[in-house]
This record gives sequence, structure tokens and C-alpha cells, in this order.
Amino acid sequence: MRDLPGGALIEVCVPVFSSDEADLAEDVGDHCGANFCPGTTSTANNSNLARPSDEKIYTVAGIYLGCMVLAVCIVAFGVDSLKRYNEDKRTGSGTGLSGFQLLAITLKLLKEPKQLLLMPIVIWLGVEQAFVGADYTASYVSCAWGIRNIGYVMICYGVTNSITAISTGSLVKLTGRVPIVTCAAVLHVAIIVTLLCWKPSFQDRVIFFLMSGLWGVADGVWLVQINAMCGFLFPGREEAAYSNFRLWESLGFIVAYAYSSFLCTYVKLYILLALLVVGLVGYYYIEWGERPNTKKAEKPNKD
Repeated sequence: MRDLPGGALIEVCVPVFSSDEADLAEDVGDHCGANFCPGTTSTANNSNLARPSDEKIYTVAGIYLGCMVLAVCIVAFGVDSLKRYNEDKRTGSGTGLSGFQLLAITLKLLKEPKQLLLMPIVIWLGVEQAFVGADYTASYVSCAWGIRNIGYVMICYGVTNSITAISTGSLVKLTGRVPIVTCAAVLHVAIIVTLLCWKPSFQDRVIFFLMSGLWGVADGVWLVQINAMCGFLFPGREEAAYSNFRLWESLGFIVAYAYSSFLCTYVKLYILLALLVVGLVGYYYIEWGERPNTKKAEKPNKD
């Protein structure tokens, strides 16, 4: 869902849930936000979290399925064959290897200190994406403003995420990677601290959009720059590097969704902060060690 530019699929599904006109429960501030705990009595009694009708759920599922089928058809019949560009002849570190052999070279890369240092920030990426998609929407948007407004808030996240991902490359050429990543880290810390302190209300509509939009900005920076860093750190072993990226990012997703139904939101926010700090330590250590290589790479451009 998050990979769609601008939250396009969410935008299609928004009218399905937003057609409900149920009254909002107003006195929920003490039980929403960072104090939101799944499975408690206060959560169960919150009418803002009422389950949509089966008809609406099936309608949304049908829309998703239709979009998936359409996407498959577009790729199958509308995209040029790689043979046209001789990509079928391209060789790489994973060319001609079986699935088990690819798994082996992926795991073999874990012997590299740089891969181990990069692992925490990649896991953080999976956890923070799971948080905004599941916990922010439940603990803040649904709890205080109603489930039917999730789509609108997540559209804001998708739009800012896409715009940032597109524009980050140009900014990095001007400032370098470290300042951009540092700004994203500071922004994410500021958002997390705000979420810890904020008691959401249905009247805080601008803040709902502001938090999701800023989260999308920071996430756009992380995704582009950490992906690029994987290719930069392991030239000639890109398949293994990106396989590791997806492996540990997916692990972050799985772990975050696994504990999502058992932990209160403030605990999840502290976990995010801790992971971010550990990930940044590893990231800055790699950047510090790669400074000589970076300068060598930039020298020909200056000449």
C-alpha cells in the first residue's frame, strides 16, 4: 500500500469508508495517542474504532484486488521487454545462481562489518513504516477522529513521501548525503517526541495531516539514501546487498506487526527512538569510515 505514489490506491478507497456519518466520540483524549492500548476496555468502548460493515470491507478488498490485476496486466502487456535493451545479457553477482545460492551469498554478506553496522537502520525502516501504517492510524487518527478519516491522512503521507523521494537526489548533489540524513533523523525524533506528548482530538485535524506529512518526508529520505548506500558500499555485490536490505526491512515489518496488538503506543514510540539511535550510530560510523572513498569518487567530478 505504501509503495503507491501519492497513496493513489488509498484515495480510490477513501469514499467507501468516509460515506459513514456516525457521530464522533469526543471524550477520548486520555485513551488515544501515546496512551492507546489495544484490547483494553476504553478501546473497546470507543465508537470511533467501530468495525466497518462487511459490505464496505469486501468492497475495499475488491478495489485492491482489481488494482492488482490491472497492475499485472500493465506490466505484462505495456512494458517493453528487457531484451530490447540487451538487459537479458547483463551479468551481475547473482547471475546464473539458484535460489539457494542467492540465499547463500546474501547471508555470506553478513560477515562484512559494514553490513552489520547498516542492519539496525534498515530494521528501523521496516518498524517505522509499520508504525505509521498501523499504529499511527489506529492510536491517533481512528481513535480520536474516526476510522473513516484514515484514507485522507494517509494520502498526505503518500504524497509527501513520493515528492521527497523524487527531490532528495538533487539535494544530495548540493549538500552531500550526511546532512540530508541528519535532517531526516532530527525530524523523526521531533515527530516521535510530539506524538508522545500530544493528546489527539477530532478538532486537531491539521495536526493529523501535519504528522503524517512530515513522517512521509523523513521516510522518503531514509528509503532513497539507505538504498543508495547499499549499492555504494558493496560494488559488484549489489544483488546480495539489496537482498539484505529487503530481508532486514521485512524483519522490521514482521516484528512491529507482531507486537502491535500487545503493546501500548508509548512503548512502541520508545522502541522507535531506541532503534533510531542505534541505527544512526552504525550509519555515522560507516560514513566516517567511507570518507576517503567518497572523496576519491568526487575528485574526478571536480576536475
